[in-house]
Amino acid sequence: MSDTKITDTAAKAELRARAEALMAENTAPLPDESEDDARLIEAERRFRISEQRRHALYDEFKSVFEDDDDIWATEKALIDVVDQIAPRTLAGAVAKLRVIIWNEDLELHRDPSLRQVMEFLEAAVDAGGRP
Repeated sequence: MSDTKITDTAAKAELRARAEALMAENTAPLPDESEDDARLIEAERRFRISEQRRHALYDEFKSVFEDDDDIWATEKALIDVVDQIAPRTLAGAVAKLRVIIWNEDLELHRDPSLRQVMEFLEAAVDAGGRP
């Protein structure tokens, strides 16, 4: 990724529109809190997708862009939701663990043992909560 600014007006407008759409998706109302962790799971899902899409924008436009801080702010708000809700289900615990592993300051994403546990738990959720 380059640190150049986009000068093409059409490309800049397209990037801005896609950034705004991403921020709108991130800030759309979340489900109400429930016993099935729907709010927690949806906040983590949106965060994960947003992060992937934000990085795809970098790759596609080969440039830094002025909306990046605004997008990150909406992603941080989703992380805050995850941080504030204690999981009540295995699926909620997996969602919370994904955000913990993602935190690059902790460098947990590099730990192969933690990744193995995460894969096991994700498989258990996919199997209906049974390992």
